Amino acid sequence: MKPENQDMFDFDQLRKNMYLFANNVNTGDVGNYLASFALYQVNDIIDTDFDAIIKECLGKQAGLAATRSITSREILDDVRQALEYKGDDGSHPNRNYLSGDQSAVDIDEILDQLDSLCTSAEVLAEIRLKDWHPFYPVFWDFAFLFVLKERAIVFIGSSSD
Repeated sequence: MKPENQDMFDFDQLRKNMYLFANNVNTGDVGNYLASFALYQVNDIIDTDFDAIIKECLGKQAGLAATRSITSREILDDVRQALEYKGDDGSHPNRNYLSGDQSAVDIDEILDQLDSLCTSAEVLAEIRLKDWHPFYPVFWDFAFLFVLKERAIVFIGSSSD
């Protein structure tokens, strides 16, 4: 049994799985839709100031408009809702992929990895960026900050047309 908040999270594996998921929803039977995801990491954090972490991860142009504490259940629910987004006839992710068994397996694996990240984190926060965003959010958007013992991770996802 692992101690509470022990950092067992595999950053590279989640990044790989998000890249593969994005590739699957953004190619094939797609209509005017693009899902984008980014994971940023800062190692050996000294200052847990959220704004400083965001600037370190995203660059000096990034700032925070708002933050709020959030539960792991809320994070997992928000991400599941985004990953399962079906769209409509005018704009949609790859319907063949999302209606198949593999997408369910992929989504469950991603959520398991996020659950591991939430368990390893000492602080969970939903963030809203100010004056700059790495993507162009239209249909859905999320951004979370995870502060672990010695590192911080920012996870951003959005979809656009």
